[in-house]
Amino acid sequence: MFNRTNRIRIVMCTFCQLFYNIFNVLFAWIIMHITDSLVQEDRSIFVSYIGIAGVCIGCQILFSFLSVRLQNKIRKPL
Repeated sequence: MFNRTNRIRIVMCTFCQLFYNIFNVLFAWIIMHITDSLVQEDRSIFVSYIGIAGVCIGCQILFSFLSVRLQNKIRKPL
């Protein structure tokens, strides 16, 4: 079960989950700035943070997908 290939997959899966969680926290921080820009009625900041939020969501989807794929390869049935 824990041969060299699986160990590499486990490490890669751990990093994917770490990056997913980092982007999750970053997304919450971006939402805070979007809300602040709406309260201050600053359209330029709002538009720039909406773009950054889109990239952040894309990264979350990517790392979540990679993590699930790696988990499936690690746990494949015998």
